[in-house]
Amino acid sequence: MAVWSKNNQLYEAVIDGISEGKAAVTFVGYNVTEINKLHLLRICENTQPKRYLWDSKPKGKSLWQVEKERRRKKAQKKAQRQKQLEEEKELEKMKWKDFSSKAVSKSYKGVKKESIFASPDTESGRVGVGTCGISGKPMTNFISHEKLVTGKSSQLSL
Repeated sequence: MAVWSKNNQLYEAVIDGISEGKAAVTFVGYNVTEINKLHLLRICENTQPKRYLWDSKPKGKSLWQVEKERRRKKAQKKAQRQKQLEEEKELEKMKWKDFSSKAVSKSYKGVKKESIFASPDTESGRVGVGTCGISGKPMTNFISHEKLVTGKSSQLSL
């Protein structure tokens, strides 16, 4: 509490600084700053003491139980959401398998029934050598095409 010079009444104030028997104070709620003598300052009795975090009592068990229940529900929702996503993925996988098996059974163009890893028909055939189940047959020979150049020989020099 500090004395306001306009009416010499005590008002609640905050001390900004102290020097040589005087103090600079700012009155709370008025935003007015004045310089008062130290012997005119009083301790404010009607203000409540500050409450610090370490002064507070620990939380009761009921608050911990509420928090535990909230976390349990959150975990349950997450598990349910994961299960739903897994079911959707499984459904998509089954759709693809149905489509794939239908394509093989109806013999669409480009869809082969045999696996490239199936056992060969002949004794000399090897698994994984060759392509598309024709491992018993020799490799196809391709004829190289020469570049046609008008007026010059058809052989290329490297």
